[in-house]
Amino acid sequence: MNSFDKKVVLITCFITSYQCLLQEYLALENVYFFEDGVKYSLQSGNLHSSTLETIDGCDNFGSYSMNRTFLSSENGQLHVEARSKKYLADDIIVSELFFPTGLQNCSTGDTSKLAVAVGSIPLFKPSNLSFWAQGGRMFGDINRILGNWSSEGDVSKISSGIDSGTLTLFQKLSALLVSTVNQFTISQMFYDIKNKRVHWGAMGNLSEIPPETKLQWIFVRSNGVRNAVTKWGNYLCNIYEKQWSKNQFISNYLGYWTDNGGFYYYNSHHYATTINMIVAHYKRINLPIRYIQYDSWWYYKDPGRNYGGVINWTAIPEVFPKNMSRLNRQIRLPVVAHNRHWSSKTQYSKENGGQFNFIVEKAFSIPNDKQFWDFLFSSAKLWGLHTYEQDWMNVQVESMSATQSDFNLVYDWLYQMDKSAAEHDINILYCMTLCNQALNSILLSSISLIRVSDDYQPGNEQWRIGITSMLSWAIKLVPFKDIFWTTNYQPGNIYNKSELYPQLEAAVASLSSGPVALSDRIGFENTSLIMRCCNSDGLLLKPDQPAFAIDDQLLANANSQTSTSAKGIGPTGEVWTTSSTHNNFVFGIIFAANLFDSYSLSIKETHLNLDHTTMAIDLRKGKNLSEFNENVELILESCSKENFCLFYTSPRLLGNSYTTGLYIFGELDKWIPMSKERVKSIEVQSSEVITTIKGGINEHVEMHALWKTKWKTISCRLGKNGIGYIYWVKGICI
Repeated sequence: MNSFDKKVVLITCFITSYQCLLQEYLALENVYFFEDGVKYSLQSGNLHSSTLETIDGCDNFGSYSMNRTFLSSENGQLHVEARSKKYLADDIIVSELFFPTGLQNCSTGDTSKLAVAVGSIPLFKPSNLSFWAQGGRMFGDINRILGNWSSEGDVSKISSGIDSGTLTLFQKLSALLVSTVNQFTISQMFYDIKNKRVHWGAMGNLSEIPPETKLQWIFVRSNGVRNAVTKWGNYLCNIYEKQWSKNQFISNYLGYWTDNGGFYYYNSHHYATTINMIVAHYKRINLPIRYIQYDSWWYYKDPGRNYGGVINWTAIPEVFPKNMSRLNRQIRLPVVAHNRHWSSKTQYSKENGGQFNFIVEKAFSIPNDKQFWDFLFSSAKLWGLHTYEQDWMNVQVESMSATQSDFNLVYDWLYQMDKSAAEHDINILYCMTLCNQALNSILLSSISLIRVSDDYQPGNEQWRIGITSMLSWAIKLVPFKDIFWTTNYQPGNIYNKSELYPQLEAAVASLSSGPVALSDRIGFENTSLIMRCCNSDGLLLKPDQPAFAIDDQLLANANSQTSTSAKGIGPTGEVWTTSSTHNNFVFGIIFAANLFDSYSLSIKETHLNLDHTTMAIDLRKGKNLSEFNENVELILESCSKENFCLFYTSPRLLGNSYTTGLYIFGELDKWIPMSKERVKSIEVQSSEVITTIKGGINEHVEMHALWKTKWKTISCRLGKNGIGYIYWVKGICI
């Protein structure tokens, strides 16, 4: 075994604590690639290796030690470098294949397989090692699988090919995350059923690998899944200097959507009138929607066999009889506008008499021209476009051969879209996104939002976003749960369905830190439920980060989907946590729903770094307090979808015991009672605590705290500047 192998083995054994059962599985013997129909590998005997050198270096993430190994074919015509970069301060390895002269004719003819394999890992028994693999659209949420690594039935469900995503191997208190680091749009995994191995590398139908190409994959070790995901995201964002999008208006304010699942999705005879009625209605009842979304009903689509690909992204006269600019002048709201994949009949392509370069195939096409996006976005700005929603992203790529054979085409499509959006000050929302497309957003600047669940339909289960949200947030994409109804029944809906759990939907939307997207029929909204999400100006009240599933939820899900056999491993349902932090004081939120059994939650499991003085309240039980510390666990019981659990925690801010202490729980008629959007600061003095709050002009705010075992409710009427100061001991707001 050479030094390259040993570096990988070292970290893998450390992660799994299996006394190095994995030592042969990430070795160079599992590297292979194709050229001119020939498979080259050390195992085949037509590839040979020799160690070159060890190099110490430093990059945006930190100092590392890198080993280089030289691979060459028997005839000496092919040369590849295998590199292993081990970061000295973190349990991170980046494995790389470097192709100085590239590869020609490397397609396998099978899109699910690999033209280049950078590494692989097999199933092995016995094992108490669990895994989590993303797959398919919605950043891999659709085909996400959790299971046992020794189970062929479980591992065989991992998505292969372009649908594949990240892979995380884990057990209690340890995790190893595997992901591509670069060349995102051509990277994928492949499950080899015959040999029972998961391989990772470059997609199988690529026609070539250009010279000077690096294919990099990362192995991130940490003490738990949530920590591994955070460390992984930090690495990627540091290496590529990724910043949060500056344009977060859609995720910061209340909005109205006509998306699939909404009441007005393909359910209006005159949309211009309907849109005006929606805006006028919400203004009349003082519900502060701040933008509106137009879904796919407004533009020209191909009725042929290509899922209704776009022919022309302009308004159908029957939908908007006047024009969209006139409508925008009437409603005076920013617009989120939906778009999908492109038809081969699109009128923008030169092949069909248009002005722009498209790659056109039998039923589908894809733009390959930045000037096209400049034209599209400059035109759309005239009718109020604020956020461009690129939907059907998986179909755009999976339905064309060029997108799976051309090394640069998908990247160019996404880059040109992003570059033009940035120049026109337009935000981008991704939807139906493959994992490799989502990861590619690290290289872009205009993508701020991504859908992390399937389309909402009244009564469905797409609210379970506590796992996939971890990935999106880690790479600085705000997760979007999708729309919801705020009441049970909306007569005249096209789905003939009802929403059983509108409170659950609203709570999850707020806990997501993403958009709160209303979609009710006019007059059938629940105003008080909606206002639990925002202030009087429509500013959303959010936690510091989305509520993420606790590690033991993933462990229980991986080992069983039933309540009986998973009992004792972790919660048999959804348990998520998040917080609001002010001046190093952590105010926790614990959410639990659809639990089959009661669950005792330790303070360590919350991942929230809660203070040892913490007290908690169960919102369902009024203001009854319970201790929550290293010695006292929270009992989560009877947490259903209808009667879900929300615990709020507070540290002791004054006093030296419970009986002399002050605990602030905040605005309990909001889902996020200590949100930074409401609470601007907390000043702790020797005998007083002053909380500065902010809201709309003349907004009425009620804040709650426990002071010397008695509850205090302080009402504030904010003035013209929207600011109030609460003195908790004095019991006043000024």
